[in-house]
Amino acid sequence: MVIEDYFTETKAAKVSIDILKAIHYMHQQNIIHRDMKADNIMIKSEGDKSWIKIIDFGLGIQNGDKKL
Repeated sequence: MVIEDYFTETKAAKVSIDILKAIHYMHQQNIIHRDMKADNIMIKSEGDKSWIKIIDFGLGIQNGDKKL
């Protein structure tokens, strides 16, 4: 595991957009995370490519009332 000391502005913008797209997709599926924070976002980078994973849905709900 490599931890980067900083992101370039371009990389930070791309990761931010990817996070927002993931949240938008979850909301389209009627899933609400309810504990979004940096600790619950995993980022994997290989060269110019990066992937995000949103983790820890312990407080998440579906359809506004069902616990996941």
